[in-house]
Amino acid sequence: MLRTVLPVAVAALLSTAATAATLTTDEQKAAYAIGYQFGANAKRDGLPLDATAAADGLKDALAGNKPAAEPAALQAALDKLRTDMEGKAKAAGDKNAKDGDAFRATYAKNKGVKKTESGLLYEVLTAGSGAKPKATDTVKVNYKGTLPDGTEFDSSYKRGEPVSFQVNQIIPGWQEALVMMPKGSKWKVVLPPELGYGAQGAGRAIGPNQTLVFEIELLDIAAAK
Repeated sequence: MLRTVLPVAVAALLSTAATAATLTTDEQKAAYAIGYQFGANAKRDGLPLDATAAADGLKDALAGNKPAAEPAALQAALDKLRTDMEGKAKAAGDKNAKDGDAFRATYAKNKGVKKTESGLLYEVLTAGSGAKPKATDTVKVNYKGTLPDGTEFDSSYKRGEPVSFQVNQIIPGWQEALVMMPKGSKWKVVLPPELGYGAQGAGRAIGPNQTLVFEIELLDIAAAK
């Protein structure tokens, strides 16, 4: 659930022969990595970025040239972009909230599904018999995360290795579920937005006010020292 763009940028730069041939110095490679990271972040956040215009702006700034348009016009364009993106985010958030409410109401009626006071829904797929972790413990888990429509946005299974983290360092829904799970358990949990990433979402994969569905397998617990 953590993203580190810079290593991705470096890997892409080294694996592209045509591009790598032009990057002969460490300074060029670092500069390319910075540009790649900026582009990757823009794409992740859904920013409609004109790559040519952005490159021209960067070149003019580094060269100390005057902007290609009046500062007031540039600021007005930025303000419009911000307003447009906020409008799109609100529309998406409203739709996600409505769809998520309907999904959770239907899912809650399924046999074996339980609901907590916070609104978290969970279903025991495999009943474990071990200890339950505390908030300060570190756990090792395998998991898969999907949207209500089944779109998968993350999976430790696909990466081929489980992940470890301290329980109280993750999203609220995971914190609540994990302290109820005996070691060896596998649960399916459905989180309302307030127990996930809320109105902000998480990049393009998880939109604002998004209901989230996880399968969580608790493999091991390491008590805090």
